[in-house]
Amino acid sequence: MYSAKLGAKPSALVNALWGDWQYLPKEKRVVKAKERMNRGAAKTMFVQFCLDPIWKAYSVCDGGDVQAVLGPIVTGRGLSHAVPAKVLEGQDSRAALKAVLRAWLPLSEAVLGMAVTHLPSPTAAAPARIPTLLSGGSTNTTLLAEKANLRGAASSSIGSAGEQQQQQQQANGDSSAAAGHHAVAGSNSS
Repeated sequence: MYSAKLGAKPSALVNALWGDWQYLPKEKRVVKAKERMNRGAAKTMFVQFCLDPIWKAYSVCDGGDVQAVLGPIVTGRGLSHAVPAKVLEGQDSRAALKAVLRAWLPLSEAVLGMAVTHLPSPTAAAPARIPTLLSGGSTNTTLLAEKANLRGAASSSIGSAGEQQQQQQQANGDSSAAAGHHAVAGSNSS
């Protein structure tokens, strides 16, 4: 969003956005914020580009003019198609703020995007989760041994899971369950 407006590479902007950098609009350059702290109220790029616009939008709830504050946000970010003009002209400032924020910064997309980006897939997470779920986090030495066995089992191929279950059932002396499993497996294959 800001890379085209500032004429900067998105990767360079991301690196500067999360550091102690400040954008100087008159000079059109980025400088260390610490160097400028002595001269006045220096704001980092995160505050300048992320927090200030959100705080400005929320100022509408304090009795600000809805059209004067939210109108430039809607037009500047190309949200005219998503935010009806009626909402901005209405008396309810909170409804107008909700409509603008829903179009500008949709929470559901942000949360889902972060989950997809940062959480491992279920297949990748299974070897670490299965032993913890089955043992309940206990410190019992017998359960810790079982946990180590399960870790090895979880990291093996998925196809051997049925064979391991049969071996565990036979080791427990549950021959009727093993026989029932073979009967079900035979009926599914035909």
